[in-house]
Amino acid sequence: MIRIAISRGNTKLGNVPNINLPPGPGGSCRKDAPCWDSGVCYARKAWLQYPGTRKAWTRNWNLWNQNPTEYEKQIDWYLAKKQPNRFRWHSGGDIPEQSYFDMMVRLAQKHPKTNFLAFTKRYELNLEHQCSNLSILFSRWPGYEFPKHLESKAQAHFTNGNEVTGTGTTCSGSCKSCNMCWALGKHGKNFGNVLFLKH
Repeated sequence: MIRIAISRGNTKLGNVPNINLPPGPGGSCRKDAPCWDSGVCYARKAWLQYPGTRKAWTRNWNLWNQNPTEYEKQIDWYLAKKQPNRFRWHSGGDIPEQSYFDMMVRLAQKHPKTNFLAFTKRYELNLEHQCSNLSILFSRWPGYEFPKHLESKAQAHFTNGNEVTGTGTTCSGSCKSCNMCWALGKHGKNFGNVLFLKH
């Protein structure tokens, strides 16, 4: 049986557990994702340079595609056992399809004491939900068209130093002592936006 790989944290997230999928148009991201070829994709470096990372993220991807029920079951087991205060979906990769998001909602409902966060460029999916512990932020990118019907939703804006897609509270660069993003997109609403600087 394929065993899921959940990271116990990283430099930016601190000790926040997170699950990742292969990034880029050949992985779980949309085919025209503008960040992959820009040299700014935060997950690309880890994906290309670290064989262990590729292996772990690919294992998650394979399990989801081969047995989504088992994928959900293993995350459910982890959340029940560890009971983390926060959980991050996809510091690498994106929500691949509607059924995956529906699974995210079920887990958020089942684990109300854990706060969940995901950033996404999957503008085409229906990401409406009523979970008070699930924050979804739509990622913006300079020059990349953003649907008008999502303008009222919580957003993550990016600036490369020359262009910026919008305004928001600037990210401090560390989630260790900051809970801002986990609070911005709850209930599918917009409680503010965040601005990420190129680094």
